Amino acid sequence: MLSAGWFLGIFFFIFIFAAIGFILATKTNPPPTQTSSETVARGSNEGRLPDGATSRIRRAYRIERDAQVYVNYPFGLRVVFFDETPGGAKARRGFQESDYVRWAAPDADPHLIVQHGSIEYAAEEPEPVVRLELKCAAESFEPTQTTVEQTLRRNRETVYAFWLNPCKEQTGSLTVVFSRAASDGQPIRELATVPLSVPIENFPIRLR
Repeated sequence: MLSAGWFLGIFFFIFIFAAIGFILATKTNPPPTQTSSETVARGSNEGRLPDGATSRIRRAYRIERDAQVYVNYPFGLRVVFFDETPGGAKARRGFQESDYVRWAAPDADPHLIVQHGSIEYAAEEPEPVVRLELKCAAESFEPTQTTVEQTLRRNRETVYAFWLNPCKEQTGSLTVVFSRAASDGQPIRELATVPLSVPIENFPIRLR
């Protein structure tokens, strides 16, 4: 009859061989690493620029219009891109008192409604041609022109000016569309769309 020690010895050797086999199998067949396809796609596209572009440029602007708009009294709408050089225009010609309202702090002017924003574009060139388009209903406004294209200069203010004639008493809707102008056969690329709500009133005094 086999002794208890002999059985223990057999179990010990079986345990040793099983442990060695497990270690070898783990090293030769490591478990696959699971990677989310969404993460891979996001990482490969992050920070991508169009061909020929070297960086992304962000340009700040303000939209200003008259605070009071009356039927059949044309009013102006301006889109002003700021001077991007350090110190801007004031540093070159000295600060003037009139700058406080019209340049430095137009929000303080009670005769103006001001809205701020910015556009961002891929910089194939540092000063691109930017196209602004006004969209509005014909029964609300009669603009003298609806599109303006200019080179967006970085060393001075760039101003887009529009004139509109309000047609009737109501709250009229305007949309300003910012786009990169078409060039070399490339389509127009929209950069931003800004909706504006303009209350139109009848002039308070009627002239006979």
